[in-house]
Amino acid sequence: MPTYRTQTFGCKVNQYETREIEELLERAGCTAAADGQSADLVIVNTCVVTSEASRQCRQAIRRLRRENPLARLIVTGCYAASPERAEVEAADAAALVVADKAALLRRLAEDLALPAADGATLGGISRFAGHTRAFVKIQSGCDQFCSYCIIPHVRGRPWSRPSDEVVEEVRRLTATGHREIVLTGIHLGRYGRDRGDDAAALVRLVERLIRIEGLGRIRLSSIEIGEVGDELPALMAAHGDRLCAHLHVPLQSGDDAVLRAMRRPYGAAEFLDRVGRIRLALPQVALTTDVIVGFPGESEAAFENSCRLCREAGFSRLHVFPYSPRSGTPAAAMAEQVPAESRRRRSAALRGLGHRLACEFARGLIGRTVTVLVETVGRDASGRPAAEGFDEHYVRTRVAPSGISVPARGDLVAARVCAADRGAAVARA
Repeated sequence: MPTYRTQTFGCKVNQYETREIEELLERAGCTAAADGQSADLVIVNTCVVTSEASRQCRQAIRRLRRENPLARLIVTGCYAASPERAEVEAADAAALVVADKAALLRRLAEDLALPAADGATLGGISRFAGHTRAFVKIQSGCDQFCSYCIIPHVRGRPWSRPSDEVVEEVRRLTATGHREIVLTGIHLGRYGRDRGDDAAALVRLVERLIRIEGLGRIRLSSIEIGEVGDELPALMAAHGDRLCAHLHVPLQSGDDAVLRAMRRPYGAAEFLDRVGRIRLALPQVALTTDVIVGFPGESEAAFENSCRLCREAGFSRLHVFPYSPRSGTPAAAMAEQVPAESRRRRSAALRGLGHRLACEFARGLIGRTVTVLVETVGRDASGRPAAEGFDEHYVRTRVAPSGISVPARGDLVAARVCAADRGAAVARA
């Protein structure tokens, strides 16, 4: 029986697409290779969002070829769509480099003699193996072309899955025991636009999903703040038991001059105004964000503006990235590149602020009842049963069972927060 091994880099969309490939292989009778066992087929799903991501992908491709010298090696994902693919093709003539996931699925189906090799029924998943929450790709592609970002060049224009297809997939995942579904895409707020829908298409999809019998809850992965609108927070407020009170809204910078150079579609004041509108409809919402530090031309004053906006927005978590020039993007050719040491120093400072904001948010949960998706079950330092997972705000929460019953991995557990510890919550069921 043929064996396979996969390795995935990058975003939730990549993780979903790897799972799609794995299910196709499993339908053909393939099995995952055991640890230490050479595989017949090796698939690397790659990322190029930063130069570090590209470096890690190159290392993994070389390592997997050494460990699996006779395997058929397939490289897919964003690295395979970038000029860097030439390095793989030059170093490993036997490797198959395929950027288009749909084309790869068709190629595999044909090679494995699966039915429906035209691709009509190849996509989609029924379980997200090894995960308590399941990612569901509803959209891919981006046409925003921020000046630092290579993703529109490698992912192409936005396209959306039909809503009926998404609903059926979420039903399957719910039936196989996943209590949390994370809707993901490259540019989630553009969902449906390529199909002629209006800006409310995402809200209408979510309205259908929350009616699925047995569904635990829905979480959105990342959405531009200008595409949140008023309807989505209102829906989240009305269905707090089904929709996580958490939005990830990328900021990237809190300085107007830097935002213009980045080609971001808002200014600092507009961003804060939209944060206020979201909190007006959903006061307990957790807002998380991405921030790039050391973008070309970012002065110390501009960096301080980013820190100030993060404090004013009251983010519960910051994902901080030192600027990484990507060949072919306008930002890579800009003057006033910030020295690496300054980028590192600013990153450390902003991460420190992010930790303080996370601690502040966790303390604000004390006395409230949250719902935790259990990820791990074990014992605390005193030897007592304990569980840990993430609540609806995406805050890591340690739960002490109140009785003899201990929750299982994948359960949704209501618990009252009694303390906060270094950005995490401590609760009792």
